[in-house]
Formats: sequence, C-alpha cells, structure tokens
Amino acid sequence: MERIQNNTYNFDQMLCQKHFLPCQYLHIDSNSSDHIYACTDCVIQNNNYKQFLNLLNIIDKQDNTVLTNWPLLYQQELLNQVQSLSFYQGDQPRIQNYINQYFEVFQNEIIKTLQTQKKNMLIYANHIQENTKQLFNYYKEIAQFDTLKDIINSNSQKQQKAEQILQIFQTNKQKQEEYITKIKSELSKLNQYQILDLDGLNCFKGSILSQIQLIDINYISQLKIFSSKSNILIDEFKKQQQNKNILLKENENLDILLKLISNKTNNCNEKYLQSVKSELLKIKDTINVLKFEQEIFHQGKKQIQTENLNQDQIDCLEMLTNKTIDLNQQYSQLKEEDQNMLISSKLQPSSNLIFHNIFKLDKLLTKEKLESISKLLRRFPIFEIEQLVKPQPCQLEIEISNWQGFNNNGKQSYDNDGNQKFEIVQGGYFIFYMKIKQDSIYRLVIKFELLNPTYKHLFIGLVGKSHKNCQNVHQNSLINSYTVSNYGDKGVSKVVKGKCLRDVQQQSQIEITFCVKRKIFQVCDYPKRENINEINDDKLNLIDTNQEYSLGFELHNLKDSLTILECEELQQQN
Repeated sequence: MERIQNNTYNFDQMLCQKHFLPCQYLHIDSNSSDHIYACTDCVIQNNNYKQFLNLLNIIDKQDNTVLTNWPLLYQQELLNQVQSLSFYQGDQPRIQNYINQYFEVFQNEIIKTLQTQKKNMLIYANHIQENTKQLFNYYKEIAQFDTLKDIINSNSQKQQKAEQILQIFQTNKQKQEEYITKIKSELSKLNQYQILDLDGLNCFKGSILSQIQLIDINYISQLKIFSSKSNILIDEFKKQQQNKNILLKENENLDILLKLISNKTNNCNEKYLQSVKSELLKIKDTINVLKFEQEIFHQGKKQIQTENLNQDQIDCLEMLTNKTIDLNQQYSQLKEEDQNMLISSKLQPSSNLIFHNIFKLDKLLTKEKLESISKLLRRFPIFEIEQLVKPQPCQLEIEISNWQGFNNNGKQSYDNDGNQKFEIVQGGYFIFYMKIKQDSIYRLVIKFELLNPTYKHLFIGLVGKSHKNCQNVHQNSLINSYTVSNYGDKGVSKVVKGKCLRDVQQQSQIEITFCVKRKIFQVCDYPKRENINEINDDKLNLIDTNQEYSLGFELHNLKDSLTILECEELQQQN
C-alpha cells in the first residue's frame, strides 16, 4: 500500500511498508523494492545505522559531501580519508580567504606582542642605564681623574705637585671603607637586573623565525604536536626563571630536601642552592610522590636551626666543630678513653689550665660540680682555639745528686726509643733533679719498674733549693710528693677521680702535671687516667712560690728504674 504526502522539499514521500510511517531512509541492504523505504522505527529495529542512507543527506548534498557508508560499502576508513579532503573540494575562494585571514590575524598578533615587549625592554634598559650612570659617576668622583690631570698639567713645582698628589692618595686610603661600602651598594642594585644579552636576543629571534618557517606543507601535519611540546617547554622555562616565587607545600619531599640542603652549616653558596632548586623543580611532581621514610631525624632530635644565626656565628660553630674533630682524632690515636670526658693535659692544655684555675679560685665547688665543669671543658674546647698555653717538648736538664755518694749507686742511659732512663746498679738511694721554670706548667709521662715485691719505693716531688742535695726527696718533699711506697701519705692523696694511687696495684706508667707558681701537682695513671690525685688542700699553703724548686726523683732498690717517656712545657701565650 502506498500513500503520497507533500513535504517541504516538494517531492513525493512514501510511507514504509512495515510501519506506514513517513520514509526518512533508504535501506541499502534490501533485496526487494518493497523494503527500500524505511522509517525511523525500521532503523531502530534493525540496529545498524550503516545499512541506511539518510534522505536529507542526499537532498541537501554539497559538492564536498561524503557519506561514510555510500557508495563504498563497509569501507568506512577509506571514506573517512575521502571526507578529510572535503575542505579542499568546492569553493576555492573560501579556502584562499581563510588562509589570508589566518596570516593577517597572526601577523597583527605578532606585531602587537613585539611592540609590547620592545616597550618593556626599553624601560628595563633605561633602569639599568640610570643605575650604571650613578655607579660610574661615583667612581669618577672618588677617582679624581680631573683633579689629578689638573695637578699634572699645572705650572706648579714638581715637589708641590707630588705633595698635592700624595694628599689625594692619603685621603683615598683613609676613605677606603666608605668607598668600598658605596661601590658594593651600587653593584648590589645592578645585580638585581639581568644583563641585556644581545647575542641571546638574536639567537631567540632565529629560533622564532625557524618556528614560523614550520608553517609549511612539509611540516604542517606535525604542528599540533610540536606546539603542544613547545608550550610545555615554555611553561617549564617560566617556572625555572620564577622559582623564587614558587611556594612549596610544607613538608612535601622537595620542601624537606631543600631545607636540608640549604642549612647554613653546609656553607653552600647561594648560586649553588638556586641551581639545585631550579633543577629539582623540573621534577617536582616526581620527587613529591616518592615514598621516603617519614621519620627524618633521630628520635628526639631535629635539624639545627640556623636561620637566625649570622655568618660570624656560623663561622664560630665551624671553628669549634673542626677543633673538636681534630681532638677526637688525637684522642683516638692515643687510645685514650673518651667515655668519662676527662680533660687531657696533653691534648687540651689550655682547658686543663682553666679547670685548675677554677678549682683554685673557688673552694666551695663540689666534686660533682668540678666533674661537670671538666666535661664541659672537654666537650667544648674553646680555650684550645684561643690556645692560652702551647705545649712544646722541653729540653731535659738533669742533675744527679752526689750527696753522700748516691751518684755512684745509679746510672743514666737511654732506652731503644731515645728516652732518658735512670736505674740503680748497686745498693743505696739514687737521687736526681730536673731543672724547671717556676711559672711554667709541665707535663711528664713516666714509666717505672720496681722489682722488689715487698718494698716498692718511688718518690717524685717538688724540692726547694734550700733542701736540695742535703736530704732525701721523701724527707724534704713531704707536702707535695707522689709516692709508691709503704711510707703512707706524702701530701698528694686528694682523690679527684677514682682511687688513691697508693691503693692501685700493678701500675707502671703515670702522668704528672705540675706548676710551682700555680701550686699545681696532679698525678694520674696513664694512659687511662682512671685515678687522679692532687695535692691535699691543707698542704697547698706550704708551697713557697718565692723559693726556687726542682722536680726531685728518688729510687730505692737495686735494679729499680725510671724512664721519662714524654716531657712537655706548656708556655702561656700572649
């Protein structure tokens, strides 16, 4: 059944034979003329749009109309290629107008942008020129070229000219600090500007022209990809140049890394820090997604806060650190125990001196307080930086006593290392004296061998001039003698640390630090320094600082010996 209806296109529109609805499509795959015409319902039920031609597309077709399912069947890719060229089919003037319009707009936008940038650069150059002019005006002012020229060209006497020139030179020397400060200030202003790089501008112009030349039939298909990549590079470049203004998110990986690197104690210069920041910002997103351990510092610790320290304070910390490292290495080399933080009179003579002065000035300090001060002086060797006293090897001047023929009882020799050794070779006392300066601090390390298991006698003490060569050391040095014997207390038994040395068995080396003028006489086992003894408080006033003293040594038993391994004189520095 067929019914004809008029429509806006003024042609007979048939109804489909199945639904009797207005026909809007032609069924391509139909094998019967009865089923050529199809309505919307037919298309929906068939569920394959590619088998139907839209009548409107045929009626309204243009010269460049391409249907993706006709006349080639099931060749959509080929028809898509044909359709992609439809722009060039038909109205030729339209294409020409499009190209002309594109280049006119493009050209106007380039000219406008270049004019804006030229204006900005001229203003920028003017600022640099003004600041540079101020710098050179000041330079010419302080250089006084015109004044010097006038003096040289004047008719004055040679000597008068020389005196005038000398006055200019002297004034210049007096005002150096002022001149330097002003020049630095002017340069600082100029350093805020980027120097105009004309070669760079020409290179950039060449780059822009090269990019414009890509608007060519050989490259036009890749321009979209190129533009996309170029925009990314430009954005990254702008970020790098403006990274000072980029706000990093607190506690992000990059923020933490930059804070660690920029700690002032690292002494990194600003140029390096900016270059690191600039490079890391390029991969900011990558860094921030890395899975770092969350706990950055040791438990209970945090980064040393140096933001509010000036450079001088940073330098002082560095100096103290370097001195501490140096002392740690020396302690390690000498294998001296570090755990008790005991001050070494050998490695820290200045700290040791300060400690003794504090001890002498205030008798109210408790043992605990003295130990605390000792640890502070050991941990913070600031007096070694100033080097109040300087250790240097002293030339031993030994006098062997001939009183009562004791000089025949022993001998003086040298061990395999060149150290002076004193030994009893026949029965009787062997006494000898070391010449000392009354105001110097001495440090001795002594090795001894006492072979008699029952009577171990060794006396070392300060001997006044009035008692020298007329009494035994153990008789005339009762107030300040170190003893290994059964004679009892000889005045050096105040325990600073550990035990009284008389009660310590199997010791063979001791360290003695003494100074007559400062009334210091300290003895400890060496090298561990686990037990330290000093002169008893009630005996200190018996040392007469107006009398000349020597350091006396006394050996008792046959084949007993004493070797002086180290001897240093600690001289006070101005």
